[in-house]
Amino acid sequence: MPYSTYSDNGTEESASVKGSPVRVMHLIHTVAWGGIETGIVKWLRKIDSARFDVRLACFANRGGTEAPFADFIKGEGWPIERIPWGRRKPFFKAARALKRILMENRIQILHTHNCYADMLGAIVSAIVPVKIVTTVYMWSDLDWKRNLLQRLDALAVRFFDQITVHCDYTFRRTVEMGLARPERLRKLISGFEPRNACILPQEREQKRRSRGIGPDEPLLVYVGRFHPEKALDQLLRIFKEVVARRPKAKLWILGDGPLEGELKALAKSLRIDHAVDFLGFVSDPFELVPLADIQVHPSNIEGVSQAIGEGMAAAMPMVVSDVGGLREIMEPGKTGIMVPAGDEEGFVRAVLDLIDDKNGRERLGAAAREFIEREYSIDIAVDELEKTYCEVLNE
Repeated sequence: MPYSTYSDNGTEESASVKGSPVRVMHLIHTVAWGGIETGIVKWLRKIDSARFDVRLACFANRGGTEAPFADFIKGEGWPIERIPWGRRKPFFKAARALKRILMENRIQILHTHNCYADMLGAIVSAIVPVKIVTTVYMWSDLDWKRNLLQRLDALAVRFFDQITVHCDYTFRRTVEMGLARPERLRKLISGFEPRNACILPQEREQKRRSRGIGPDEPLLVYVGRFHPEKALDQLLRIFKEVVARRPKAKLWILGDGPLEGELKALAKSLRIDHAVDFLGFVSDPFELVPLADIQVHPSNIEGVSQAIGEGMAAAMPMVVSDVGGLREIMEPGKTGIMVPAGDEEGFVRAVLDLIDDKNGRERLGAAAREFIEREYSIDIAVDELEKTYCEVLNE
């Protein structure tokens, strides 16, 4: 059965002329720049633009929380549209806007990310001849509101032409939930691009000094969103113990999100605010991360974390929580140190051990970067993404 697209007057016509690029639109509900946004950006940079014309749409949130991501996308020269949104969740208004955008851009594949985008995609696909693909990142036990949204999301994705998942952990959960048979699922990894880890010691020391970090001051760094599941309250308590035993230690926290005020207040109440720097949103945090000695990531819930994968690609030694799909990219003791989720004292011990073991840090970082190059590169990821789009269109 031939696939349909749109004519100038909005009626259906046969598939695009052979040889012209497939028109794809990513739809995302973004409230703070996180792993999903980073993954989409990496796909956009690597996908074959001669074969795929990729555009974006995001929800226009109250308070403009989507602005950093949308502005970055525009700055990179990629087309992006905003879907009207708000506290009352105006699905019908948003659906009309998305329908217009899809038809005006002659979109053939709508690729959605996150529950509201999935629900809107399911609605619009009933009235617009577009193939719909979703990527599911995680099914987790969260607060009541987000658990409800996950149940609604699980209903919505049943209507999709293709469900893809971010990692093996989510693959298993999606099958267990009865949302798709294993043979109907595809895994789409984000992929990571190994970075040049060769920064001369003198240059590194100079850059650290320019930011107030001395050569004898152990520097930890965290990258990510400020959301409850990221366990940043645990990180601050962990760091309090690290400082108690290594008084010169410092911590950089890169990112933003709704808990920022609470976290800054907690750092002050723990009396570690003098050693903690909240650096805010940074468009390319891994320009700064290699200046640190150890990357830390205590978390209660993860799929395959973008921040951790990027850190491994930059040859960073890491201490992380052993949760979700992280063992897909990290081998405990070989490419990183993994600690049971919630084990704050174990996390402290692991950090202190690495602070005191420069050779161990170098060994972990080198092994992590080698794994990314071999198994989890962005080229591997985009090749699978392109195959998925072609299969969805039966090309």
